[in-house]
Formats: sequence, structure tokens, C-alpha cells
Amino acid sequence: MNNPSLHLSTSQRLQPFILQANSVEGIAISQVISDCISAPGVYVFTELMETPSVVKASERYYQVAPYYRLLRVFLYGDYKDYVAQKEMLPPLTPVQMTKLKHLTIVSLSESRKTLSYQLLKEYLDIPTTRELEDLIIDAFYNNVLRGKLDQRQQQLQVEGAMGRDQPIDKIRYSVQLLNAYSYSTSKLAHDLDKMVQIYQAGKLCHKKRMDQYHANLSATRRAVQREEDANIRQEMSKQKEKGGSSGRRDIVGEYNEYNYESQEYIERAGRSKKR
Repeated sequence: MNNPSLHLSTSQRLQPFILQANSVEGIAISQVISDCISAPGVYVFTELMETPSVVKASERYYQVAPYYRLLRVFLYGDYKDYVAQKEMLPPLTPVQMTKLKHLTIVSLSESRKTLSYQLLKEYLDIPTTRELEDLIIDAFYNNVLRGKLDQRQQQLQVEGAMGRDQPIDKIRYSVQLLNAYSYSTSKLAHDLDKMVQIYQAGKLCHKKRMDQYHANLSATRRAVQREEDANIRQEMSKQKEKGGSSGRRDIVGEYNEYNYESQEYIERAGRSKKR
């Protein structure tokens, strides 16, 4: 993870050298470049490299050109790049060498967050673990890196690093990646909106179907209930009719039997009186 605040602070420290470069001409620019890459806390150099007086001097004076190439190594390169071009570049002071190795560790941490001691010692031509750890601790103190030294596992765990200068082609590539990412995220958001709309439409359609289903179910239940009620009333009516006729016949029978018994009683009573 690059830390933009570190980049900002080191950029501010660069400003005096830009002012100095604008105030001198000719081969004196080479000394400005050398002082800049030696200055404590200065780890970004794009503004100095793009300063018109520096560009003009590098093109006009052969004494300045090697320092301009060296400045480019500090911008975009690393320790291996310096070794490969060493014959065409000015020699480095111990302070400059340390700074270039700091920047090299930053570049290595861009692709991996765990850097083994073995890798760092081979890449930076450092013979001992003690010397490597001193270099890393110095990078910590200069706010170039944030991390932990794991002496048991013999590795550096990088938690954060300053942002280095980037060449224009890499910046363009990064812009292209960001544009592609922006397009893909916009398309994804559009697709998600369509999916949400389809889901909501399906949900609404399902709700309508369920409402219609429940309405039909309620209507069917009411119809069945009415039919059952009608059947019950019809059956009760039949039962009442059947039950009412039987009662009347019983009543008539009982009345006739009572009348018969009464007539016989009267006749018997009449004969008794004649006697």
C-alpha cells in the first residue's frame, strides 16, 4: 500500500532544489541534481527532471547528461538498473547508494508484501543480514517503508510504502486500467439495475398471481359454503316435512281411538239405564 502523505512530504522537500535549478545555468545543474539525490527525505524527483532549465542543460552540456540519466534512475529505476548502466553514470556516494537501495525495496514491495532476506541480499548486493536489517531500519526511520522484520523467518513484512515517481507511459497505462475498471463497474451497476428491475417486476407479477389465487380460493370457499348451507336447509326442510305428517297421523289415530272408546262407553251406559 502506497502512502500518499509520504509522497507529499518528500515532494515539499524537493521545492528548494527546483528553485535553485531555476536560478542557475549550464553545468551547475549537475551539482543541483547531485545535491538533490543526496538530500535527506527527498525521494521523488519528477518536478526537478521536468524543470526547463534542467532539461535544457542535459541536452546542451555533455557534463550534465550523465547526472540527468542518474536522476532518471532515481525516478524510475532501481539498484540493478544503476549497476547495468554504471559505466555511463556518475559514481554514487554512500548516502546516494543507501537512498537508491531504499527506493529499490519500495519497488520490490509493489509486487509482493513479504520479502525474504535472501532475495533482498542478492538483489541489493548486501553480504550480511546485519547490514540488510540496518538498511531496512533506516528506511523505516525515513518514512520510506512501514513494516516488520521477522528475524525468525528471515523476511520483511511490508505494511506500507511511499509512492514512487511513475513514467508517463506507465501513468497512461494506469489511466487506461482505471478507465477500463470504471467502464466495467458502470456496466456492472447497469446490469445490476436491470436485474433488480426484473426481480421487482417478477415479484409484482408473483404478488398479483398470489392475490388472484387467494381471491379465487376465497370465492370457491364461499360458493362451497353456500352450497353446503343450501343442502343443509333442504335436508332440514325434508326432515321437517317427514316428521310433521307422521305426527298428524298419530294424532288423528289417537283421536279416533278416543272417540270410539267414548261411543262404546255411551252405549253401555244407555243399556244399563234401560235395565
